[in-house]
Amino acid sequence: MKIKKTVLLSLLGIGFLIRFLYLFHLQFTVFFNPIFLKGFDQRTFNIQALEILKHPFYVNGKIFWIAPLYSYFLAFIYFLFGKNNFFAVGFIGIIIDLFTGFLIYFLGKKIVNEWTGLGALFFYIFYRTIIVYSTTILSDGLIVFLNVAFIVILYYSLNKKPNYIFWIFSGIVLGLASLARATILIFLPFLLIGLFLYPRQDYLPQKKHFSLKNKNRFFQPSIVFLIILVSAILIILPITLRNWYVSRTFVLIAKEGFTDWKIGNSIDSPGFFYYPHGALLSPLGLGFWILFLKKIFLFFNTYEWPQDLNVYFMTKILPVLKLAFVHFGFVVPVGVAGIFFMGNIRKNFLFYSFVFIQFLWVVLFFVVDRFRLPFVACLMIPAAFSLRAIFYELKNKHLIKPFAIILTAGLIFFFSSIPPIPKRIVPIYYKIFYQISYRNILYDIKTRNFTDAEEKAKTLVRLIPYAPNTHFLLASVYLGEDKIEQAQKQAEESLQIDPNYIIAKKFLQQISKL
Repeated sequence: MKIKKTVLLSLLGIGFLIRFLYLFHLQFTVFFNPIFLKGFDQRTFNIQALEILKHPFYVNGKIFWIAPLYSYFLAFIYFLFGKNNFFAVGFIGIIIDLFTGFLIYFLGKKIVNEWTGLGALFFYIFYRTIIVYSTTILSDGLIVFLNVAFIVILYYSLNKKPNYIFWIFSGIVLGLASLARATILIFLPFLLIGLFLYPRQDYLPQKKHFSLKNKNRFFQPSIVFLIILVSAILIILPITLRNWYVSRTFVLIAKEGFTDWKIGNSIDSPGFFYYPHGALLSPLGLGFWILFLKKIFLFFNTYEWPQDLNVYFMTKILPVLKLAFVHFGFVVPVGVAGIFFMGNIRKNFLFYSFVFIQFLWVVLFFVVDRFRLPFVACLMIPAAFSLRAIFYELKNKHLIKPFAIILTAGLIFFFSSIPPIPKRIVPIYYKIFYQISYRNILYDIKTRNFTDAEEKAKTLVRLIPYAPNTHFLLASVYLGEDKIEQAQKQAEESLQIDPNYIIAKKFLQQISKL
């Protein structure tokens, strides 16, 4: 027991250290401040949070475009720590992310055993993509937390003495998760079936003069389902009423869903994030299902399909991310194999179906790396089960089960590694990075924040050394710092790349007079 506790605390401590180091270095990059991230979701969330601070109910007087919970969460942090305190947002994101890891450990312990929970926590702590998204101004860390928290509370409720409070709390968390991303509501029919299947009779407390026992074994699960559903509806209702009040239009949570559906299901949709121009495909047509199959292939591909942030590019900017070595291509094949061998369908149906809907909603819309995170987080438990099962079966000289797990995981890995896997960093990301850097550096120069400007300009030159304007930006920063020799050297570098770079020639002429 002491060893397991030591392992648990050590993993959480290492996880905090890696995430804090990443956040500390992130604050000196151009991706830290969402104000300059035009066209990025970070900027959208930040704008909505500032509008919420001005008027928490009316906000901007329009129907919510994106699920609003994260924006309210962001506004609350700004209220406590000051507007645009992005470091506080990132630090709180770290705490939430570590708590998510603990919940995954707890769920693994409940479903299988403690070592499986610790193995799942290990995968989570060192999973690179979740670190990138949980410490920036994006809703994904909160979404993963709420999704995992819901399934954990559900299993906790099922394994405790019957209590109405547990079921109400499950519904509250489901409602909050819906306000962060409404796709979790797809789970509702599976929840009802899972409650029917779960091997338990007394879902609700039995009082002396009032009994809910019934010969019909579907009665109590149905009541529990209604309690959870009503509790969730009461959490969602204020947002629905608010949308009605400002527009006289019924929108349950936000309008973004239709746009995302069009992105992922138009005739020219590639299956990942790309604004299409063609007609919308009908689910009754063959084209829709051909695209659906393509998205399944893309979903299981090991490539981290980017949107807003590119994990590979972030690793290039911040090498500290290399400490986080766990990736999709390992967790998913081993995890899917684990689902096949974990067994106990009645008891684990809720968990299996929850994992399934985390896969289903992504391929119904479009595939990006951050959309896959709740799926991967849940799949870490069967992945840990697989490795533990292989170890113990081999230890006991049993070969069939380990061979079957390894073969299944190997086939899935082979399938997930089949091209098309594009270049990890395509040229467009360098162009985007330059544009963001340009805006950031000019602002830093204007506000005489030369320390940050120099750090950003150096990173720009390191990643794009072949462009004359990157060296010229660094030269401009050096000039502002009165580092004349270094400014001259960078301007000369610009001319070596492009001898006709007139701005650099004029720059050198000016500083020669200083």
